[in-house]
Amino acid sequence: MGEKLIGLGFAETIADDEAPWWSDPALGPTGLRLIIDASENAGANGSTGEVDDAASAQPVEPHAWTKIARVLALLRRFDGADIAALVAATDWLPHTARAALTGLRRRGHAIETCKEDGRTVYRVASAGMPPSDREMAGSPAPRSN
Repeated sequence: MGEKLIGLGFAETIADDEAPWWSDPALGPTGLRLIIDASENAGANGSTGEVDDAASAQPVEPHAWTKIARVLALLRRFDGADIAALVAATDWLPHTARAALTGLRRRGHAIETCKEDGRTVYRVASAGMPPSDREMAGSPAPRSN
């Protein structure tokens, strides 16, 4: 037990007489200690543990059949979507829809918010269109978060 974690450098065996996880004939009662320090297991899977800037610059796209993909499709429309539209499309509660927006931001998507007719509208920021062109195209200026 635990051989894969030990082999990858994420855990080590320890002698544990009080509450052994398993018994090894050579070691006796044995437990497993996870190695949490990144410097101890850096390179265990062939990586250095550092984040690649090029990879983190691109938003992570969800699978097409997921609800979060539906949310992204609504946000990519020119008119964007409000919470009511996101709730209707996903059957989520409003707080879950807002949490999904936060999750998309964390995955690298630039989500804009703006007030239209007393409601908050969310949309994916237009990558190549500066704010002045967006306003001329009929989309209100986004609020800063």
